Amino acid sequence: MLPEQERAYNESLNHTGYEHGAYNQSQAQFKGNGGYAPEQPGMEVIEKKGKRTICGLATTTFALLVALILVILAAGIGGGVGGTMAVNNAKNSAKSVQNPATVTITATPTTCPIAASATVGSTTSSKSAAATSTSASTSTSSAIVVPTTGVTFLDCPKLNGQSTIVTLKSTTYTYATTCGQDFAGVDGKSPDIMAVISYSLHDCAQACASFNRNSGATICKAATFDSRLSNINVNLGTCWLKNTTGAAFVATDTETVAGRAGVILQSVS
Repeated sequence: MLPEQERAYNESLNHTGYEHGAYNQSQAQFKGNGGYAPEQPGMEVIEKKGKRTICGLATTTFALLVALILVILAAGIGGGVGGTMAVNNAKNSAKSVQNPATVTITATPTTCPIAASATVGSTTSSKSAAATSTSASTSTSSAIVVPTTGVTFLDCPKLNGQSTIVTLKSTTYTYATTCGQDFAGVDGKSPDIMAVISYSLHDCAQACASFNRNSGATICKAATFDSRLSNINVNLGTCWLKNTTGAAFVATDTETVAGRAGVILQSVS
């Protein structure tokens, strides 16, 4: 470099302050200011700062992620609580259906309906009791006690010459009636087939007809009825079925005529 050029260069360095000594002083000040160059008049220092991160994510992104997680957790917790409450409500409803509550209702009707009801019930009960009593009384009073002593009704001597008719099913038996009549044995043989207890002349004739119907032959040809019940103990009955009419006879005393009658079978149709 030429001497003139070197002198001009040095003068320019002195003018800007970047002389060797000055440069060293500036470096010392630079180091004492934390490594930053001192501010110089007319100069602006631009500080560049790096972006802050959390777990490798920008602060805004991390905040949004945390908010989203909180929303999801809140929704899950709320849904779980709501579902649990719904299940409990359903269980309680089912229990209430299976075990319905018992409701006791106490009705207090007015005096008039109670009195009317009581009167009607009492009247009905009284009528029912009266009907039962009447029925029992009627049933008892309608029962017949069979007599063992005395005389049964026999319309003799008015029955003389009349017919006593007995019908069994479709068969009709006709008997001739004679008051005071009886039948004796023939050739020492008893005419009696059997003795029965009858309480009327018609019943005695029916016993004879029934005997023939059941035997299938005309064995009973006549019958004698006595209205005096004392014959039950003496002669074992009040009606005697006869197998013959050959020795018929008629009593003459008034008592026997009035209390005895004989029937003889006339026809069967």
